[in-house]
Amino acid sequence: MSAPPLVSILMPAYNAERWLAESIASAAGQTYPNVEVVVVDDGSEDGSVEVARSFEERGVRVIEQENKGACAARNAALEESNGDYIKFLDADDVLLPGAVAAQFAALEGEPDDVVPFGMAVRCDAALRPLAGRPPSTDPEGRVGSENLGERLAWLLERNIQTSRPLHARRLLERVGGFDTRLDGGQEYDLHMRMVVDGVRFKFVPEVGVLNRDHASPHRITNSKSRGNEYTRDWWDEVLRLFDGEYPPPVQDAWIRSLWKSVVRDTIRGNPSSAKEKAERALELDPTLDFVESGVRKKLYSVMHPATVEKNIFYFKNKLPSRLRP
Repeated sequence: MSAPPLVSILMPAYNAERWLAESIASAAGQTYPNVEVVVVDDGSEDGSVEVARSFEERGVRVIEQENKGACAARNAALEESNGDYIKFLDADDVLLPGAVAAQFAALEGEPDDVVPFGMAVRCDAALRPLAGRPPSTDPEGRVGSENLGERLAWLLERNIQTSRPLHARRLLERVGGFDTRLDGGQEYDLHMRMVVDGVRFKFVPEVGVLNRDHASPHRITNSKSRGNEYTRDWWDEVLRLFDGEYPPPVQDAWIRSLWKSVVRDTIRGNPSSAKEKAERALELDPTLDFVESGVRKKLYSVMHPATVEKNIFYFKNKLPSRLRP
C-alpha cells in the first residue's frame, strides 16, 4: 500500500527560543502518517537554532538564513520542502495532534482548487484561551462559493491566518508564494491572490491550532501589520475583474473593512493612514450608510472621520477606567 501524500509543515523562526520546542513537537507529533518538518531560522540572535537542531534526530530539517523577514523565511522553507501539501506554522503557535489529518480528510471528493482550513483559538502566552476571542468560522461556506465576488467579500472582512489552511503546493506556487515586500498581513495578501486566481476555501469545523497572542518584539511578523488593508492600486487591479464596477457584496465588504481600518490606524497612532482610508471609504460611500454607530455618523458629517476617531480615542483613554465605555 502506497504512503499518503507528503505534508510539509514549514516554520519560520526569529528569536523564538522560548516557544520553539513546543511548536516543533506539535508539528512532529501529528497523527497524519506522512509529515516532514522544516524550520527556517531567520537570523535569530538567541538560542533558536540550537533548539531547532535538537530535533534533527527526529527528522526535522533546519535551514539558516540572514534576517529577511517572515515572507522570505516561508518562501525559503517552501522551496526547500518536498511535500505535495503545505502547512505553515509560526514558531510560537501549537498544532493540535489531529489538525493535518482532519484537513486532509476534508479534501476527499473536492476539486483540485479547494483549500481546507480549520479554526484557530487565540490564547495568552501560556496557551490559555482569551475571553471574547471565539474562533472565526464560515458556516455558510461563503469563502467556498463558486462566485468570485462572494469569496472576495468574505475575505475582505476576515483573515485566514497563516497556520489555519492546508495548501496544495501547486496552488501556492501558481501565485508565487508570499509577497516579500510586505511587513504584515502577508497571509491575507496571499489568500486574496489565491482567490482571484480561482482558489476556493473550505471551512473545517475543528480547532487545528492554538495561536499565542503576545507582545514580544521578536515575533517574526512585524507588530505593525497592515492586516486587512490594501492599496488603491491593488484594488483597482481587482476592479478590472468585474468590468470596472465592484459587485455589491465586494463593495459593501470593502467599505466596512476600510471603516474598521480607520479606527485601527487611529489606535495604532497612524493618522495619515487613517485619513487615507477614510477618504477612500467616502469615495465609495459618500452617504456614510455603512457607519454602524449613529453618533459617529453625525460626527463624521461635520468633521473628518480620522479627526473624529482621534478625539474619541483620546477621550476614552483620558477617562478613568471605571467610566470608559
